[in-house]
Amino acid sequence: MDDEELKELFDKEEDADKSGKSGPAGRATSAADEKAEPAMADPEEEGVTVFGDEEKKTEGDGKKAEEKKAAAETKKAEGADADKKAETEKKADGKKPEGKVQARPGTHFPFDISDREPEPFPISLRTMLLMILGVLLLIFVLSVAFHPFFRVKEINISGNVAVSDQEILEAAGIEYNDHLFSGISGGFFDVVSMDYGDTERRIEANNPYIKNIEISVKFPSTINIEVTERQKVAYVKVPDGYAAIDSEGIVLELDSHSDDTIRPLICGLDIDSVVIGKKLNAIDDSAYQKMIIVLGAVLAADSNSGVNSGYSFFENLIEVRMLPSGNFFLTVYLPEGSILQVKLKEIDNINEDMSQLCFAILEGAFDNLPDGVLDMTDEEFIYREYE
Repeated sequence: MDDEELKELFDKEEDADKSGKSGPAGRATSAADEKAEPAMADPEEEGVTVFGDEEKKTEGDGKKAEEKKAAAETKKAEGADADKKAETEKKADGKKPEGKVQARPGTHFPFDISDREPEPFPISLRTMLLMILGVLLLIFVLSVAFHPFFRVKEINISGNVAVSDQEILEAAGIEYNDHLFSGISGGFFDVVSMDYGDTERRIEANNPYIKNIEISVKFPSTINIEVTERQKVAYVKVPDGYAAIDSEGIVLELDSHSDDTIRPLICGLDIDSVVIGKKLNAIDDSAYQKMIIVLGAVLAADSNSGVNSGYSFFENLIEVRMLPSGNFFLTVYLPEGSILQVKLKEIDNINEDMSQLCFAILEGAFDNLPDGVLDMTDEEFIYREYE
């Protein structure tokens, strides 16, 4: 062979090596491959092309890998942003975020937490006790409000003479078939203890004849009222008429007309002011106090006489007058209707003097005598007829 033939032979072998058919083995392989049916590439498989081109396959694999890497980095960034947002909300609220639980990207729960109903919270012992006490209190209130046991069926009033029963009931605000608490005024403890204290003080302030009043409840359905009255002992002449007073000088009432019932009458006092329910304000208080002492001595003599003759020394006392000289004059009706004036100088022994005078009247010492004057300023009592 010449050089050209050898060169041509070597060129063919190089071409065969490049195409995968080198020598006999290469040729055998190529023949087998040509006889065998070529396998079909799966177009769904990543990085594989239907054309079997190696460069395109490599390029496809690289592109898919880059896309997967970019998607993973995007998901990671989104998860980091979600974590950062939840942490920021938690710090701002100072507590765990309320509402629906949000899972991180890529996290899956077998159920939705927000759809679950919360389990009932057990009632504490304290709450249960408070509920029981509330029910018992409600039952008690309803029983007190509607039970006939607490309705007024009987009212007992004692000690009143000048003030009628009806006036006392109207002042107390109590009527038959009313609730026992209807007349109670004051706070919660007054109602619970059934204390009529405020009502009692209001009645005493509004009615000067009532010195003291006590209202009490007796179960079932009974109210007891005990009254202590002020007793009218005299009238005092005032510019507008006559003022009735008790032994303490409290003004009980005012009367603008004069008749036989206005007695005994205190005369000779200068009165500064008169207010019902208040003490009489006299300019000369010492003279006023002496007259009150004289009236008290007449009352005591009348009650201590012990003679049931139907004659009352006090009720027949017409007038008590004080003269500028300091002497006192008492004017009294005698049992037979004649008038006796009694002259007094000192009140040191006034109780004893009035007891002796009352006894003499009841024994008839002045019977069948005309109107006259009894002088009791000396040790011996002297009677003289009017001239």
